[in-house]
Amino acid sequence: MANQALPKLRKGPVPREAFDKELDRVLASGVTWFELFSGSDIGSERSLIADRFVAEDTRVLDVGCGRGFFSFACAMRTESVTALDLMDGGGRTGWWDEFMKTSYLMGNSQRISGVRSSAVFLPFGRGSFDLVASIHAIRNFQSKDEIRGFFHEAINVLKEGGRLVVAESDLECPLNAGYRAMYAMRTKLGWELELPTASQMVRWLQDEGFADVKLETIETDLDYAPISFPFDETKLGDMKQEYQIATKLIREDDNRSPPVLLITATR
Repeated sequence: MANQALPKLRKGPVPREAFDKELDRVLASGVTWFELFSGSDIGSERSLIADRFVAEDTRVLDVGCGRGFFSFACAMRTESVTALDLMDGGGRTGWWDEFMKTSYLMGNSQRISGVRSSAVFLPFGRGSFDLVASIHAIRNFQSKDEIRGFFHEAINVLKEGGRLVVAESDLECPLNAGYRAMYAMRTKLGWELELPTASQMVRWLQDEGFADVKLETIETDLDYAPISFPFDETKLGDMKQEYQIATKLIREDDNRSPPVLLITATR
């Protein structure tokens, strides 16, 4: 089914109940989970990254897998995907069940194994993976020290010549005022980490002994930003005005996501 023929989920921040109704409407039209993912902007963005780094025999570790978007994209290309996450905060109750159910419905559950663990303790042997990736997940770490701890662990579980890939939204981009405003609000609420700069992360990787550390920016015309995820608006407290301003800016931006900041390094 062509992407243009797929029913579209409503864009922009929406309450959980409204999001669920939208999802039910789309699935009731006869669209499968596989078609929904493959034809969605978020699926397209994850697939764009997977196409660059995942081959048929690539052993992948997806750190901070969340709902599994990057894991699913990898499982379409390789037989071995390990999805790792703590799933213990930020409204993630029931996400493991959701992850495994969606994986089954997409037909790739035999290729994906889920592991509940912290990014600073990767319970795998040395050289276990060809690719360790953290895709739009660094923001959910607890501290900058945890990010550095993840880099330290990653180099140990990668094989010689293996790759580390970190993708985040480019918050230094002068465009996307709405996205930056929404992100600033979420960091003040403690929902997400205030990200280190790209140059800081490059330096940390070099300090850990990674080679060929590269930084690039990828422009996309996709609405993949996590701001579109539903959340409980009653938890906004005195941040409601900032939320309203950010939402208005997002509408003015046409909910356009910022460029993807991609950091790659080799063990």
